[in-house]
Amino acid sequence: MIIGLGTDYTDMRIVEAMRERYIAGLTVSELTFCNSKSSAIERLACYAKRHAAKEAVIKALGSNDAIGGITLREIEITNTKSGRPIATLRGGAICQLAAITPSGLIPHIWITITDHPPVAIAVCVIEAASA
Repeated sequence: MIIGLGTDYTDMRIVEAMRERYIAGLTVSELTFCNSKSSAIERLACYAKRHAAKEAVIKALGSNDAIGGITLREIEITNTKSGRPIATLRGGAICQLAAITPSGLIPHIWITITDHPPVAIAVCVIEAASA
C-alpha cells in the first residue's frame, strides 16, 4: 500500500545564485559525490537533483520542513552501483517514517530523479508491505 507520495522541482538557476544555502543541506557524502563531477554544470545539476529528492521525501513523509519538521541533512540521497537513487533516513525522518507506517508492515522508499536544465525533478513514493 502507498503511504506517502511527494514531488519537487528545483531550479538550477536558483541553486547557482544561492549555492551556499543549497550546499548546506547536503551531507558530506552527497557533497563529495557532487563535487566529483567533472564540470560546473554537472555539479550544479547534482546539487539540484539531491535537493529536489530530499524535498520530495519530506513531502512523502507528510512533514513540513518550514515549520520545525525534518531537516534536509536527515535525508541522504545516494545511488546504487546501477545508478538507482536511494534515501537513507536519520533522526526525525526515521521517526516520521515510523509514524506513518502501519503496524506490522515494512516501509520502502522509491525515488526517481531527472533533470532537464534548468530544472531538476524528483518523485518519492513510500510503500508499506508485509514482511
